Amino acid sequence: MPLAALYHSVKQRFVTGDQLLSNTRWLVIAEAVARASRLLTVIVLAASLSTSEYGVAMLSMVCHEMIRLLTRIGAGAKVIQCSDQELPGYARNVITLNWCVCLVLAGLQCAVAKPLADFYGSPALAELLQIMAVSYVIYPVVTMRVYLLQRDQQMKAYSLCSAAAI
Repeated sequence: MPLAALYHSVKQRFVTGDQLLSNTRWLVIAEAVARASRLLTVIVLAASLSTSEYGVAMLSMVCHEMIRLLTRIGAGAKVIQCSDQELPGYARNVITLNWCVCLVLAGLQCAVAKPLADFYGSPALAELLQIMAVSYVIYPVVTMRVYLLQRDQQMKAYSLCSAAAI
């Protein structure tokens, strides 16, 4: 790669102080919305459900979050960091990998739903876990768009979409 092209590539990726501050502000806002919505959900569920129903809801959310951690496979970092020439190849690989992982996780969550429900003596838990598994099938549809927003340092758009999704 010629030196001028390398300089131009690095210059495009360089974040100015204003951009960094703006991006950080939007990420903090999105995170605050996520935390507030989770807190509000817990409070509303606690106020409107019986003790056993609340326990089932919280157990299903914990199981779902534990499995969801596996969807954070680190492929997004590679898309964000790669050169423009490498992007199409990485994008194809990431999309394929995300679909494989998410379909396996959705199947895994559906498969363990009944045994977990039996273990905890709560048939409603199986239904909740199976319904929540649908979110894994939606995840690969948006991941590349999210990575590309991050790659282009469009944290405002990313944060607004993230907050809306939560």
